[in-house]
Amino acid sequence: KLMGAAGAWCGGWLLPLIVLSGTLGALLFIGAIALLRRQLPDNSQPWPYGPWLALGFLIGWLHRAYGPGLYPVL
Repeated sequence: KLMGAAGAWCGGWLLPLIVLSGTLGALLFIGAIALLRRQLPDNSQPWPYGPWLALGFLIGWLHRAYGPGLYPVL
């Protein structure tokens, strides 16, 4: 449902960016948790993916709203 809303609101061409940014955010978060605890997280409980897709949705919406002007020129 969230991906359908993201595709309808941001456009279908932004769906790969939304999934990629959500996945990278989740991987960075889990990696930071693993570094802080100095052990890998156990796989006994699943990690929620919806909040990370919502983060990707926000990134996709900001990209659609502000476009290339959002990023500073290096």
